[in-house]
Amino acid sequence: MAQDWSTGVSYILPNFHMIDRILDKIERDNAEVVIIVPEWPHKAWWRRVYSGAWRARLLKAEMIPVRTLTPYNDQCFFGTDFTMALLVMRTPRL
Repeated sequence: MAQDWSTGVSYILPNFHMIDRILDKIERDNAEVVIIVPEWPHKAWWRRVYSGAWRARLLKAEMIPVRTLTPYNDQCFFGTDFTMALLVMRTPRL
């Protein structure tokens, strides 16, 4: 049976420039969340997520391929095509 990602967690699609602060808050509050971030290997927070310290914090992680997201209307923040992959992570309470 597939694992339910939605049971008792908060969903976060943060402003991409606040990801470090959001990760700090997840650690500080020992939060159980599903967070969606862009695939940005050059950012310090990306290395942090894949460091040994965060490995125990990741219950599950999956990539959403490039151009999977499509806008609902013309007010969408990414325009007509989202051209980068996204990482979806589920964090448990430790």
